[in-house]
Amino acid sequence: MGEAARLTLAIRPLRPGDAEALGAVHARAWQTAYRGLLPDAYLANLTAAQRAAHWAEVLGREPRPRGARLGAEQDGQVVGFILVGAATGDAASRTGEVYALNVDPDAWGSGVGRALLAAGVGHLRDSGFSEAILWVHPGNVRARRFYEAAGWRHDGASRRQDVLGVDVDETRYRRALVAAPPGPASSPITRAAIETTAPVIRPHVRVTPVLEANGADVGLAAFPLTLKLELLQHSGSFKARGAFANLLLRSVPPAGVVAASGGNHGAAVAYASMRLGVRARIFVPTVSSPVKVARIRGYGAELVVAGERYADALAASEAWQRESGALSVHAYDQAETLLGQGTTALELEQQARLDTVLVAVGGGGLIGGIAAWYVGRVRVIGVEPEAAPTLHEALRAGRPVDAPAGGVAADSLAPRRVGELMFPLARAHVDRVVLVSDDAIRAAQQRLWESFRVVAEPGGAAALAALLAGAYVPAPNERVGVVISGGNTTAVDFGR
Repeated sequence: MGEAARLTLAIRPLRPGDAEALGAVHARAWQTAYRGLLPDAYLANLTAAQRAAHWAEVLGREPRPRGARLGAEQDGQVVGFILVGAATGDAASRTGEVYALNVDPDAWGSGVGRALLAAGVGHLRDSGFSEAILWVHPGNVRARRFYEAAGWRHDGASRRQDVLGVDVDETRYRRALVAAPPGPASSPITRAAIETTAPVIRPHVRVTPVLEANGADVGLAAFPLTLKLELLQHSGSFKARGAFANLLLRSVPPAGVVAASGGNHGAAVAYASMRLGVRARIFVPTVSSPVKVARIRGYGAELVVAGERYADALAASEAWQRESGALSVHAYDQAETLLGQGTTALELEQQARLDTVLVAVGGGGLIGGIAAWYVGRVRVIGVEPEAAPTLHEALRAGRPVDAPAGGVAADSLAPRRVGELMFPLARAHVDRVVLVSDDAIRAAQQRLWESFRVVAEPGGAAALAALLAGAYVPAPNERVGVVISGGNTTAVDFGR
């Protein structure tokens, strides 16, 4: 396995013996974050040894009421820490506070900060706090963006505070702590489960290649760019992974299987059924691409066109399942589907060391599986069409909700709402969701062809569109991966 695959991240309580490591992290973090914001002479005197002595004293005291002191350990080394507890000395206080969060700059890109913040907020929520606050230097733009992306909002308050011997202007951020839906810890979609699924489906799916490129190849600033070519998977998309996982991990009745699909899932289930000798009936909406419909028929499945959108086809398939007793293979809201899609990230981690991976979102099976594999060790960015913002709307509402379902990628990225199984994974491990226009998606298709001679369908090119349109802008030298998720398109016709 590659170097990235060997990285492990654990969140654990801090121990007195961690003081030296905390001192090194604290000094390095502040030297980076506050350069230009605090006096140079002050930062020059902020040493690891000085901070280690401070933390040895802190760790020898009791934490704040209902508090926790947590460290992030990566390959046996403490690379970050967070301290949380009551915001005041009032035992009945309903306001918690994140009063320290520091991450070694070298580890920041691997999701340590997000994992620590999620753990700290989770502790405050579980301890009965209804809201949380934290204070940020207003000039620390990176920190403010980090917290805003995690749902914190500036509430207008500010203060001048003595911080480690220097007066610092700070601005307050706040967020509500509502009851959480079932979280990743209780989800059957785990890294271990994905690792167990991989050898089951491996004889039936391809290890798709990666294309190592550069941002300059697509007209952007230079940065390492890796394309994961899932359009080369059997049936033309990543969906074959989830299809085989369902048929191999679940018991298939004599009536066979039934699935609803915008096209790619149906083609994948039809292909897996053909290979495994299983009867299949596939329901698709009228928006399905002709090439996908042809693939489903070509694999020998019974095809039924039902309704204008995926939701219509799903309702028809559910009625058929009740009538026939066939096994329903859901396109994204089924544990085995997510486990299969998660093997995409397992492969990618072995093929490339990344800081960030961009993933197109429809119902969320792919990004849910990928997020469950990386669990914050790589920044996961969701990309959706402006005309079908399913995960964007779900995260804003705090639960899966109906969203518009249209646009040029409607046959693959417009299911009306994301799945219940993937949502807690996305809320915990997806850094953010960005939206792209139909024009941006078409431009990404064109760029893939012009730069790499890769032919992707609209949904397959959506993740790259986020880079080309500036919806996601990498930092200098950020290692970015893009999943090119499908290639079932009529763009190529050698008979013309």
